[in-house]
Amino acid sequence: GVRGLTCSFRIEGLGGTFIVGKNQQALSCTIVFDGLLSFCVFAVSPCLMTFAKLYIDGHVEGEGDWFEIAKIVNQLSDKQGVVERLLDFFASTQSVETHYGWSAEAFGWFLDHPYMQYTCGRLENNDDQISLEEAQLNKLELIARWIKVKHGQRHLDIGCGWGGLVQYFSERHGTVSHGVTLSQEQASFARLQELSAQFFVTGFEDYKPSESYDVITVVGMLEHLPVNRHAEFFQYLAATIREHGRVYLQYITRTTRPIGDRTRFLNHYVFTHELNTLANLVELANKAGFEVACVEEGHTDYAFTTR
Repeated sequence: GVRGLTCSFRIEGLGGTFIVGKNQQALSCTIVFDGLLSFCVFAVSPCLMTFAKLYIDGHVEGEGDWFEIAKIVNQLSDKQGVVERLLDFFASTQSVETHYGWSAEAFGWFLDHPYMQYTCGRLENNDDQISLEEAQLNKLELIARWIKVKHGQRHLDIGCGWGGLVQYFSERHGTVSHGVTLSQEQASFARLQELSAQFFVTGFEDYKPSESYDVITVVGMLEHLPVNRHAEFFQYLAATIREHGRVYLQYITRTTRPIGDRTRFLNHYVFTHELNTLANLVELANKAGFEVACVEEGHTDYAFTTR
């Protein structure tokens, strides 16, 4: 919507900017809104009159050349473009700590006890009358069966959340387990629940273990990684697991159907990145040297858990 001009928008309290215009090197000014509400008022009707009213009422300021600001605002007629950029902005600035920085007590209101699983439980024989706790125990034991976990094995849980899977493996199967998370809040809680395990606050790419692992679990973590980094992730798994080791990966795939409103909603509000397809994941696993031993669809388990 802006012909030859580049401007950044900043919303106070959201900790970042997003840019209107293609040439980011030619940034000429910044428009600063005092909050999300004032920006939304402008995004609905991005014209000079709306901007002027917000300015008079003290809800917007400008940084840089005001003549450039006036030119940009006067040319912002592409409402859809502004709103889409706003959505992209939210997706890119949502940090792990914004969400997972909530206390364990807050998550405890809707997660199972004691394992605090933040992914779907598991229905056995389509029995949807069981409790959330029973469904999550079913899921944890299913993972243990699939990767054939044994006493004394070294186990790594990437994206370990509140540490429930690590706790379960350590208590029930006698593993030597480590968990990796980006959330300090989660790691602190997990350390209190399972004193024999170790938890590290770091990205997977920066975690360099001194020994390889017998089994690795990745449950609901890969959705947070852009698709263009999935090959890197599978290479990391291959480098981190011992020969003949086993990996359990739980991931929400996208279909190959044309992108509709439901998919756009998921991309903007649920996942910060586009999802991959099952076919692509299998191909990436094979290229990294893995043999895909089993694949199972679990969308009914997600529906049950959400309900």
